[in-house]
Amino acid sequence: MHRTLKEDTTKPPAGSLRKVVARAGHNTYRLLLSESHRSKLREIVMELEELGLTVETEIGMLLAIDVPPSLDQEYVDAFLTRGKEHGRWEVQDGCLNGFNNFDA
Repeated sequence: MHRTLKEDTTKPPAGSLRKVVARAGHNTYRLLLSESHRSKLREIVMELEELGLTVETEIGMLLAIDVPPSLDQEYVDAFLTRGKEHGRWEVQDGCLNGFNNFDA
């Protein structure tokens, strides 16, 4: 998640509290790979990175995905939805700059 932060000096201790003053436009998602696709972790990560996404993995089945604002969000949404429909993964919205619905 990329945010521009501004120090809140009105509350003690000074410098410890911050608030978001502007969003950078990134969207984040979590993907949970299906059992049948967990052995294909490397291929899936490479496929996502080729789209321009940043990917972090955890325990070989849970992926965190960052979508920078420079990418076509509709294309990424369609790609993630197709993966869900084909049983590759489940998708959970993390931090969204706009509205997306993967539960439809």
